[in-house]
Amino acid sequence: MKKYLALIACFFLAHSMYSQTYSELVEKSATAIEKKDYLAAEQILKQAMRKEPANPGNVMLLTNLGTVQRNLKQYDDALISYDAVLAKYPDNVTLLQSRADLYCEMEKWKEALFDYNHIITIDNKNYEAYLRRALIYVQNRQFLEASADYSKLDQLEPKKIDGKMGQALISKRQERWEEAENLYTDLVYHHRNDADIYANRAECYINLKKYARAQQDIERALELHFNDPYIYILRGQLRLKQYDYPSAITDFEKAKAAGFDAAVADEYIKLAKKR
Repeated sequence: MKKYLALIACFFLAHSMYSQTYSELVEKSATAIEKKDYLAAEQILKQAMRKEPANPGNVMLLTNLGTVQRNLKQYDDALISYDAVLAKYPDNVTLLQSRADLYCEMEKWKEALFDYNHIITIDNKNYEAYLRRALIYVQNRQFLEASADYSKLDQLEPKKIDGKMGQALISKRQERWEEAENLYTDLVYHHRNDADIYANRAECYINLKKYARAQQDIERALELHFNDPYIYILRGQLRLKQYDYPSAITDFEKAKAAGFDAAVADEYIKLAKKR
């Protein structure tokens, strides 16, 4: 938001010759966005652009309109807004990033991949683009490409854990559970208060039938306030292995209540009730 307000300030300095009414609308749109009143922001931005359709500041407003529409889940409209700006500025990395992220929300992975590739061509040190592209590669089971991107993340930011977590994720997706366990154990050694690592290692332990260790990691993840409902799916799976079916059902119901895919959770509940 600070970046957005800074852009607004620059806009006023550069375009002071334009009417105050237009300026007031721009300021009002910034206030609405800051308050997360996206419906109001959308109308104000459109009104400002209608007020002065030739104003060069409309490029910025159209970009922000796309982001507002994205927050409103008006994905098709947001895409139209981003496309209009990118038609004029096809190599703008910030705009490309916004559109690529939108494509991901729309599950248009091919289009998102195209934009991330374009970003990396322009800026081969763009950390976020490598991270997002790697996730798409993992989803597509293009593990060699994903591994290369995760290695690049380690080169760009050695102190961050995204690259190492990504390599462990690849091992999990390939069901190389012991290898994944070792990678997560190394991460735990260096990041003892990261709940996500414990949750992921617990999944490895369950698949390796190391149930006591899995239980310890799940408890540790919950102590660290791990907020992904998948943790209850993991604990439910563990309790199935321990023949504690009532507790397993309770956990699967907790996962569903916390936002986990209801259809998947219901399948686990059915499985537990059959035992």
